[in-house]
Amino acid sequence: MRTFRPYRGAAALAAAALAVTACSTPGGDESVPGVTDDTVTIGTHQPLTGPAAAGYSAISAATAAYFEYVNANGGINGRDIEYLVKDDAYDPAATQTAVRELVTEDEVFAIVNGLGTPTHTSVLDYLDQQGVPDLFVSSGSLTWNQPRVYERTFAFNADYVTEGAALAQYATEQDPDAVICVLGQDDDYGAGITEGVEAVVGSNEVAEVQDYSVSSEDLTAQIGAMMGAGCEVNVLGTINGFTAMAVGTAAQMEWFPRWYVSSSGADYPTLAGYLGEDLAPALLQGMVSVNYLPSSAGGEWDALFRQINDEYNDGAPYTGNTIFGMSVGHLFAEALAAAGDDPTRESLVAAVESGDLLGNGIVPLSYSADDHAAYRAVGVTVVDEGVQDYAGPVYEVAAGGQVTAIEASPFHWRTRASRAETPADGRRPMTDLPGLDTGGLARWLAREHPGLAGEGPLRAALIDGGRSNLTYRVEGAEIPFVLRRPPLGHALPTAHDMRREHRVITALHGTIPVPGTVGVADDTEAREVTGTVFFVMAYVDGTVLDRPARNADWTPAGLHGLGIEVAEILADLHAAEPEALGLGGFGRPGGYLARQMRTWARQLDASRSRDVPALDALGTRLAAAVPDSGRTGIVHGDYRLDNMIVAGPPDAPRVAAVLDWEMATLGDPLVDLGMLGMYWHINELAAGAQAAGAQAAGAIVPGAGYPSFDEAVDAYAARAGAAVPDLRWYRAFACYKLAVILEGVHFRYTKGHTVGEGFDAIGALVAPLAEEGLWISDPTR
Repeated sequence: MRTFRPYRGAAALAAAALAVTACSTPGGDESVPGVTDDTVTIGTHQPLTGPAAAGYSAISAATAAYFEYVNANGGINGRDIEYLVKDDAYDPAATQTAVRELVTEDEVFAIVNGLGTPTHTSVLDYLDQQGVPDLFVSSGSLTWNQPRVYERTFAFNADYVTEGAALAQYATEQDPDAVICVLGQDDDYGAGITEGVEAVVGSNEVAEVQDYSVSSEDLTAQIGAMMGAGCEVNVLGTINGFTAMAVGTAAQMEWFPRWYVSSSGADYPTLAGYLGEDLAPALLQGMVSVNYLPSSAGGEWDALFRQINDEYNDGAPYTGNTIFGMSVGHLFAEALAAAGDDPTRESLVAAVESGDLLGNGIVPLSYSADDHAAYRAVGVTVVDEGVQDYAGPVYEVAAGGQVTAIEASPFHWRTRASRAETPADGRRPMTDLPGLDTGGLARWLAREHPGLAGEGPLRAALIDGGRSNLTYRVEGAEIPFVLRRPPLGHALPTAHDMRREHRVITALHGTIPVPGTVGVADDTEAREVTGTVFFVMAYVDGTVLDRPARNADWTPAGLHGLGIEVAEILADLHAAEPEALGLGGFGRPGGYLARQMRTWARQLDASRSRDVPALDALGTRLAAAVPDSGRTGIVHGDYRLDNMIVAGPPDAPRVAAVLDWEMATLGDPLVDLGMLGMYWHINELAAGAQAAGAQAAGAIVPGAGYPSFDEAVDAYAARAGAAVPDLRWYRAFACYKLAVILEGVHFRYTKGHTVGEGFDAIGALVAPLAEEGLWISDPTR
């Protein structure tokens, strides 16, 4: 048995979108199995070994990593989630033993994401008899959706009939005359896929149906029969190992049909591991599958899950199974939050049946008292040059196999803001600016901060929008102030960044220039102000030096002094003791640099659209020479001049406030100094690359008066009272990090996934950044 124990860290709360409140005080009811004052213990059975282990064994580790992330940020209603994972080797007899131990010995609150149709079927009646919530079963069998028989059991996967019908529909739309065949597992999995295919094309139109047992070691007979039947499209209801076996066997026969594969057996990285990284791109080119989770690279969920995978899953390979496992973790955390401050098994089931859970799928969840299915629709994915992504329609499948193309409706399809339009529950609708009800804000101020509230109406203006956190300037109170909230439609658990940002700014006030904070609030239930977690801080008047034209308000001597101050403030930040400021659990400093390298290397792998040899060479060089970090300090994560507010007379500008603390953590402080050095020269680099459209940032340009970066480093060292170590690795890493980010933008541009102008020039800066990093890190210099 593997037991995952939570990492206990920051007290900030994990999920605004999950309606979690860190300040709640759980009462704890010892009569509820698995629930104490500070923990909720759940369990699962998973194939960590055996025929289904490849790929699937990574699911529970990813779920555990997500729970560690939640725990590190305050848990759910004040409780950590403890996740007990037992290996059943995909053997129903072992499943029964494992689940009985979890229920009787470990006294778990619920079983979550038990994996496999034959395995979980063997414990279904037992869990029902024991009254144990059986949540988010990892299988597409229709067995889990019988609310009148198994009232505590809920599916997670789209069902196999839905997947089979969607695959067949897409196949017939692509080639109406194609000869379609099916290979399926000899249980509900294969039967469901076959049923879905036959519902679309007719049972007499399926040229060949073959099955296999998970104990099989060879598919030669099945593939030979399909080849002999003249199959052109093979729809597979297979787990990953048998998908690879089918594709590989066909290739050995020099037969290359089109493969349409259920989501449970179509994870490209896992298949590539079986087939070989050299052969997989060719053998799997054009492979069609379906999915319902946010698998596209570069999205918000992708960024969050990669971060969690790096920090809490030891940088394990990032695959579709990682996304699956973390999506399960997110949904359970959401359900647990909705179950109340003192959850019971009954309130947990009621929370799922309420229809209020958002999840993170590309289509809405279907849960209700009469429907225990999760997803009723799926999107088509296609493998193209080693990249697996959504590339086709989204299909909804009704009873009887009727297939309808619909629009994708991601997790924010019914955010609390949109619900406000028809407030059947009596909650107050949102008004005024998008994302902010100034009337509700006035009431909140009068109630929570009466000294700040004014007598007249509040007026608000959006300072910054887009996909980043939204910032509003608010006037009409005793003093002007700023309100920060997540983006509109934002249901990510990273909404806890509001609490995290508020926490670090509050802790640093008086140490370096930051705005004073007023308070943080969770408005996800009351929906009086934003419908999210938000925080309020003082408004700091001044200018953001985000482009060279802004320099005109100050003299060259003034800008020289400003550059020195920027370096000195960074030294003050790095000198601060996290523990003394209450930030001792704000991050995981151990292995910080190695994790950073793994994160950005994987991000590059997920965003390749062309060869950039200099970028690959730089990554290889940096990974081979990761320095040993010295002291741990508070890392801003994006420290540069245009993340500051500057004020003061022309000859004496000063930093009035350092902003944008969303990426702050604990780690090697020299990363900030290296990043500052890269941005110190970014305008020169962009000009040299003729890439002005690449959104180079900041006002620091030659001739304006700013000190050289060497002078800035000297000022940093003088303020810190210690010599600065060799920065070459850190400055080269900064070049690498920004180059990878820009390459990701370029990748999305080439796929047509960007909106607006200027993206065509982004890619021009990637190679120059990489070459700059290579020059900086050249050991012969």
